[in-house]
Amino acid sequence: MQVKWTHTRMPMRSHTIGGTTHNRCNIQRTRTVLHRNRPGHESLDTGTPTSARIEVLGLFIDLELRLVRPTEAAIQDLRRTRSVFLSKPTPANFSHFAGQVIWFSYIGGVPLCEFGELMDLLRQQARQMLHPTAAWHAEDPTTFNHRVQNMCDRVRNYIVLAKTEGRQDRQPPTATIYTDASTKYIAGIRQSDDAMFIVPIKGDHRTIQTAELLGGIIAAIIFQERNFLWAVDNTVAKFAMLKGHSACRAADRALRLALDLVRHGIIALPSFVAWVPTACMRADALTRPDITPRITSGLLTCEQNCDTKWHPAKAVPRWTTPKDTHTTPHNDADH
Repeated sequence: MQVKWTHTRMPMRSHTIGGTTHNRCNIQRTRTVLHRNRPGHESLDTGTPTSARIEVLGLFIDLELRLVRPTEAAIQDLRRTRSVFLSKPTPANFSHFAGQVIWFSYIGGVPLCEFGELMDLLRQQARQMLHPTAAWHAEDPTTFNHRVQNMCDRVRNYIVLAKTEGRQDRQPPTATIYTDASTKYIAGIRQSDDAMFIVPIKGDHRTIQTAELLGGIIAAIIFQERNFLWAVDNTVAKFAMLKGHSACRAADRALRLALDLVRHGIIALPSFVAWVPTACMRADALTRPDITPRITSGLLTCEQNCDTKWHPAKAVPRWTTPKDTHTTPHNDADH
């Protein structure tokens, strides 16, 4: 069967983020059957649309259903990798298993912060992964004990169900919320009406990333926006939201908290995230007690004209989260 793909350029659509207009052009793919001459298919009319299903690089893709999931062969390969690791618990075999889990999670839009124990163990093994020694291929039943093996079983049972289905694009945000954090305060402000919050905290420079991430979560709780752009001046917090995990264990726990709130319908995660320089962070003054009394004198206005100067915004993936929280393979210590 010969298949021809044609691209149809659809009308331009534009939307505004942070006062800036973005043009988007939808590309529609049309599938045309040019020729098919196989036993049992002679009656098929040329040009009749058929279901477009392909398997490539371990992915099963159904373009009509907008579905992407691992192939059965990929799932079997994951099971074999897990069996090899259980029979020979070496750092190398664990790394192989973890790598496949990460690949499956990307396919299904599953945030890696859901795998608390797995990510903790990966952090512990990170140095050896970068500088492998003879121990890399040596069995280590003490580190990879029965608890770790049981954790791997839970992760495997969960991740084989991973899939991405339906439209993944985002509608233009209806609100823009700026949040910032210091070692003393977490604060946020909604651009449309200057509604704001300030939450006192006790932290230090090591907790800034988690505090910045919590700012977005607190803003979602307080403002109850369902489709908003989150502006933050911390790149680590930005990428934690976009990737669904962080190198920081505390930040991963904050993300899991956010996902639990999403599962219960309490909040919605931001639709878009934008990094802005501190000079453009409208919530900055709210986290600094030395200048907070002067916020009415224009400190909430972007010095670089955010409303007219573009700061790139990235769409947050539509993370796949189970409705039943008991099926989520969290770290046991978190419950």
